[in-house]
Amino acid sequence: MRYKRLSVKSRKLINLDITYLVPAMLVEYDLCRDYDVLCEISVAFGGCHVDTDAYGVCYYTNEKGTRKILYSAPDDLSGEYVVDKATVIIAANAFEYSKGVTKVVLPRGLKAIGDCAFMGCKRLEPPEIPSTVEYLGAFSLPCKYETFTIPKSLRQYKTGSIPRADELRSDSPDFKITGDFLLYKDVLLMYRGREKERVTVPDGITVIGEYAFSGDGLMKETVLSQGVTEIEKKAFYKCTALKCVNLPDSLEKIGSYAFYKCVSLKKTALPDNVRQLEDGVFSECTGLNTVKLSASLDCIPRCTFLKCESLKSINIPEGVVYIDCFGFAESGLQALDIPANVRWIRDDAFSGCKDLHTVHIPGSVYVDKNAFTGCFLSCIPKP
Repeated sequence: MRYKRLSVKSRKLINLDITYLVPAMLVEYDLCRDYDVLCEISVAFGGCHVDTDAYGVCYYTNEKGTRKILYSAPDDLSGEYVVDKATVIIAANAFEYSKGVTKVVLPRGLKAIGDCAFMGCKRLEPPEIPSTVEYLGAFSLPCKYETFTIPKSLRQYKTGSIPRADELRSDSPDFKITGDFLLYKDVLLMYRGREKERVTVPDGITVIGEYAFSGDGLMKETVLSQGVTEIEKKAFYKCTALKCVNLPDSLEKIGSYAFYKCVSLKKTALPDNVRQLEDGVFSECTGLNTVKLSASLDCIPRCTFLKCESLKSINIPEGVVYIDCFGFAESGLQALDIPANVRWIRDDAFSGCKDLHTVHIPGSVYVDKNAFTGCFLSCIPKP
């Protein structure tokens, strides 16, 4: 049996009416990974003890034995497993190594399922979710459902917490299904259509959520309505047919790798209200050849245009003061003018730009010595 690394941090319960106290060690079991068990649901039962049942499944139990947390299941667990009826939380990655399990029966009274709780359970049939569940962690339900109903009790969600289903329903007032879209209040969580070349986002949306359109191989154009202020990370991740995105003037922020590997995307214009780009927004958009950057930008983040091999030229806005590592690495740039306001070009910012022959850099700019590694420059002015 494999055990999770434990941490001694504690966190407070927020945004919930319940007052469970869960062992702090459940919050972060592995400091090297992104799964943070119940980041918004509670911590520490007070006194508790560890129980292992006849199947080798490990539980944390409170002193009275009335509440339990299913912490981890053994590697050799297989077939059907009925979770103890006193269980209120399935911890993150609880069944990660139990690849032989085919069915898990969850108890009424369950309140939360942690991040990736059933990761790797490829033989698992979709578990029935009790109507008492208030929290679903990131990718906690990897199964493909024919029909899935969002419980009325659900109050919190994380990326990928709502599974894709042939038929999706909602009993929750916060989660709404409008046409092909799943919405959480004013956040677009998921686009469910997969047969349209042109998609228009409904009015009233302010945030395009993480992975909202990811993996759509048919959509060629997306129209975002006025009022959208943020595109979260990987929202259009690997939308390989996407050629055009109409970005509204209201847009202010684009999350990391939002358009990663949108290989058909030819051009983009960032409205001047966009003040923040996170890492890798257009990374590996190999067809991207025309870009207008926002005048409000002060930085070209790490890997923004990494491997954009069709990008031959770009005008860097006057307000940019910093070009981070791999910002334009392995792109198709041929000539470059660095504005006078730029203060620092970091290592590998333009590494591997084999067609880059002419660069004009003001003397005031600090250039890391490996910023242009692999470029065939005829000359480069010294800072």
